[in-house]
Amino acid sequence: MPFDPDTFMSQTVDAPQGDTTVKQVPPGEYLAMIDSIDAARHFGHGTVNKPESKNHGNTWAIFRPSFILQDAAVQAEMGREKVFVGHKGMFLDLDANGNIDFGKGKNVDLNRLREAVGQNKPGPWGFSNLSGAGPIMVKVAHETNKDTGDTYARVTRVTAAK
Repeated sequence: MPFDPDTFMSQTVDAPQGDTTVKQVPPGEYLAMIDSIDAARHFGHGTVNKPESKNHGNTWAIFRPSFILQDAAVQAEMGREKVFVGHKGMFLDLDANGNIDFGKGKNVDLNRLREAVGQNKPGPWGFSNLSGAGPIMVKVAHETNKDTGDTYARVTRVTAAK
């Protein structure tokens, strides 16, 4: 059945009080697969606007892939068939043309992810190659939002599956 926004908006439901918090994945290490990579959901970019910064006027980009945990106990605890956890974010090193820079010491976090899935090799490579890749091991930690006090589960490390 197709979604009809007008019908959806006019419906009423007799529902219990809804949850106001989201249960977070417990901290730990989990087997995971990389979710599909989507430019709109997984990349952010902008320009450094602080005149006092040595990078003022430079473009920045960040990559935040998400992972699907392969852990039946966590799926049961969360009450979900698929449990997703996002990466805390990898700032990307760009060259003068705004392309990904694979020079010495550049994009180490990204290259660790590529290494974990066997893609850190010479030759053509693109971010879409990461879609569905794995399995890998991810470390999940909790971070607290300093403004709201909310806690979020984030992937802070990736390694090859053991």
